[in-house]
Amino acid sequence: MTRTVPDPRDDAPALYPRDTRIEQLVLDRAARTPRSVAVADGTSLTYAQLADWSAGIANRLEVSPGDVVALHLSRGAAFAAAALAVLRAGAVYMPVDPDHPDERVAYLLQDAGAVAVLSSAADAQRAALRGARVIDPCECAEAPGTPRPHGTAATDPAYLMYTSGTTGRPKGVLVPHRAVVRLAHDATHAHLGPDTVMAHIGATSFDASVWELWGTLINGGTLQVLSRETVLDPDEFGQAIATHAITTGLVTSALFSHLADADPGMFAPMRDLLVGGDVLSATHAQAVLAACPNLRLVNAYGPTENGVISTVHQVVPGKDHRRVPIGLPIDNSSALVVTDEGHLQRPGLPGELWVGGDGLAVGYHRRPQLTAAAFVEASFAPGERFYRTGDRVVCRPDGAIEFVGRADGQIKVRGQRVELGEVENLLIGVDGVEEAVVLADKSVPGEPVLRAFVTGTATAGQVRADLSRRVPEHLVPSSVTVMARFPLTGHGKVDRQALGALVAQPDTDPDPRARTAGTVSLTPAQEQVAQIWRRVVGVEEIAPGDTLTQLGGSSLAATRIAGLLRAGTGRTCRVMWVLRDDLATLTTRLEQAPPVPARPTGAQNDAPSTLPLLPQQSAVLTEALLRPGDLGYNLPVVVEIPGHQLGLDIAGALARLRDRHEALRTTLVAGTDGQWRQRVGPVNGGAVPFEVLRAPGDDLETVLHSWVRPFDLEAGPLWRAALVSGPTRQAMAIDAHHLIADGWSLRVLLEDLTAARQSAVPSYGELVCEALSQQMEQPERRAAFARQPGPDLPLDRPRPPLRSTAGAWVRHPLGLKRTRAVRALAQDLGAPPFAVYLTALGVVLARVTGSPRPTVAVPFSGRHVAGGEHAVGMLVATHTLDVPVAPETSFPSAVRELATTAAETADLPQPVQDAGHGGRRDRHPVADVLFAFQDTGLGDVDVAGGRPRWLPELTGAVLFDLALHIEPRGEGDEALWGFASAILDAGTVHALHTELTDVLDAAVSDPHRPVGSLGAPAPSAAVRPDFVFDL
Repeated sequence: MTRTVPDPRDDAPALYPRDTRIEQLVLDRAARTPRSVAVADGTSLTYAQLADWSAGIANRLEVSPGDVVALHLSRGAAFAAAALAVLRAGAVYMPVDPDHPDERVAYLLQDAGAVAVLSSAADAQRAALRGARVIDPCECAEAPGTPRPHGTAATDPAYLMYTSGTTGRPKGVLVPHRAVVRLAHDATHAHLGPDTVMAHIGATSFDASVWELWGTLINGGTLQVLSRETVLDPDEFGQAIATHAITTGLVTSALFSHLADADPGMFAPMRDLLVGGDVLSATHAQAVLAACPNLRLVNAYGPTENGVISTVHQVVPGKDHRRVPIGLPIDNSSALVVTDEGHLQRPGLPGELWVGGDGLAVGYHRRPQLTAAAFVEASFAPGERFYRTGDRVVCRPDGAIEFVGRADGQIKVRGQRVELGEVENLLIGVDGVEEAVVLADKSVPGEPVLRAFVTGTATAGQVRADLSRRVPEHLVPSSVTVMARFPLTGHGKVDRQALGALVAQPDTDPDPRARTAGTVSLTPAQEQVAQIWRRVVGVEEIAPGDTLTQLGGSSLAATRIAGLLRAGTGRTCRVMWVLRDDLATLTTRLEQAPPVPARPTGAQNDAPSTLPLLPQQSAVLTEALLRPGDLGYNLPVVVEIPGHQLGLDIAGALARLRDRHEALRTTLVAGTDGQWRQRVGPVNGGAVPFEVLRAPGDDLETVLHSWVRPFDLEAGPLWRAALVSGPTRQAMAIDAHHLIADGWSLRVLLEDLTAARQSAVPSYGELVCEALSQQMEQPERRAAFARQPGPDLPLDRPRPPLRSTAGAWVRHPLGLKRTRAVRALAQDLGAPPFAVYLTALGVVLARVTGSPRPTVAVPFSGRHVAGGEHAVGMLVATHTLDVPVAPETSFPSAVRELATTAAETADLPQPVQDAGHGGRRDRHPVADVLFAFQDTGLGDVDVAGGRPRWLPELTGAVLFDLALHIEPRGEGDEALWGFASAILDAGTVHALHTELTDVLDAAVSDPHRPVGSLGAPAPSAAVRPDFVFDL
């Protein structure tokens, strides 16, 4: 290993295949171990399959050596195959994060001069990729062939990675094959071999992913892909480590501290953990080592310009308590401490860190002047190039290097380099911003937070919304403070120290109550409320004048907060108060609110009992008894398990789940008075309803279709579970009747199933009693919202005399760009995204029905009852809302009115269902159309690496004439349409979806237009959509 002091060339370089390219090493592994799993991301991709797939992609590329090919793909098997394919074609791959806004993506493609883009078919239509040559790697998997050989060398660039730049323009770093091979082959900083299972968690545009990807594939290991949601949740991440037998990983310093705070022992099953991206907390490092005695914990340092990792230091238990050094250079690398004059610095004195060796980048793509300034020759090492990192360091007497700080305005946010100057230039590009200053706030625990100060006419909300549409999230300041003018120093320069003294709260505009350090405080009562807001929304800084919407809270968050406040204060709390009031007003209102009515004692865990039905249960039962074999009230949720790696005693876990939740032990009882009641069975009440099924030919869908069947409401149980396995696919499924569960319950069940929770849950009987008592508190409020249905939908066929629930479902992804735009618009309007989507649907319904206020059934979670957020049960309440979309109404006005009405309705009891269609049996008793915003968090649950999905497609039933469910997803929201096939055709529904997206796009581009002018009417000729059924 090369040492830092006194001469970087004292030691002989370590031997490694420095003249071999990346793809040659990976293909050699594929030839030796073709059946080993290379990538696991929900399915298993072997090395042989990886080689064949990459060959097929390479043959399609038709590129020349040195050409840049963009990989517009998320991490996973497709990305790995695409990257390998580009290298086999002799070209350079450039990761482009699909989550980045269009403007950023378009800039990267243009600046890099990309000759082709590898992207999924779903993303090929986004605006940023128009005009580019787009190839879907999934279409190349069937034609492997053998790519023609290229006479390229290990010194040629392998990948192009963009980092932050001071001018506001990101700069691309060209890194050669040799830098990667020197990093991954026979590494001494981590054991990398065929037995490695690497946690693949780095964004593809973050250079940590380079180490994860090639460090695994060059050495014949398995790359285990984990979702962002899993990584950020300590419980889920810890479970994933154990379930997938993960041996190795690299996390950012901030994430490491977050995980260590939650559970320092979660890394115990691992062999090697590298931490990098910023300063490693010594306290957290020692806590993890104390809890994980067999773990090798390594502090890794390195800029993109020197091949990901330059220096490492293995943290020693009981040592490095004060500061963890960044250590010594890895093999075939050098690290020097240099004075401002360009001479070697003496040990103990600070200087700039220069790094060199075989990891050095070629330079900045198309930036010769910038390259010349950053990559230099040293007078003390003629003929050798070094990269000037800009980091101030000190060399200890033992040769290890300690980080002191940055010499410029660069910081790390979420492990990615951010130049404060870049963010300032981005802000100045916002309409209405005249001047901008960005500071790094390091006063909060964890990583620095960007605080922006601007002058001009733009509001804080407009500034954040504009940036959110154009740049990645890590470049959007956490707070924006609008000022009349900046404070100046005696020399006439902006006084950054004075700005730093301001307590910049989220999105603050000019206000006589401007917050400055020491002036913002909360009363004890306000602090009690604020603590619950912080818990649910995840925002630390809250002032008395902040509203939940300003802090990014949703209507579902308001529901959870209302329930927690009821439990914590013992006083009545309405959801609409939480949504509309600022912190101070809400606190005052709570102090004046009446106490929560005392709840009757409910069922005890070990004693069978009977309870009355809630109105929503009675409504479901009435419908279910009319159609005994109907599947419309089944709630199947399915999760496909990657690589048969469930790692769970399912039968035992299900038994614990049944004993934990009384709803799973509930059946119906017909009383002598003709009234139905519900009975809670005892704990340990026999075998659980669990089946193990085989799926020949991996056809899980057909097996699951047959498995979903009616329930016996009296005999029970009213739920069942199954494990379905094929040769290469495996899925777990739970199906429950709507009488005992709702959408929220599905998330609770799966969370509790995988987490083996031991904490107490609310008594189901007490919840039922409280819900009933709330329904009796204000009966006049309940009746006020039992609305009459509006005009009829135009139908493709006449209604049959008896309503049929036979139906079909179709999914339409809304796209990440549209999703972000809708959320930004909702924030600008001070309303939840739910209200924007429902207003847009209302515009569409108004056109096809002729009604200026179409009526829609909307379910509300019903979790405002104390303890409701952790409960399983049928608590959802369905109300009808009139959507105010007269043609002359402005879209913002309609959204705000609808949001207000929804907030007033959110915690109302279930209305009686005798006011709907007058008892007619040819249509649903409440309304023809249902809208639901499914932000229950179901898709965020990690079950052995798989993500659950509610699949009503398995039932073949739809309860309403037309149903629209919006399912929030990280890759963009999804519209799930259900329709009664007896009266509507798929083409008609497709036309309605097209018009919905037209309305949304028009509202985003010009929200102040009257709703009558938004979008274009649906075409008369319907086009049959593609049906998506993807576990």
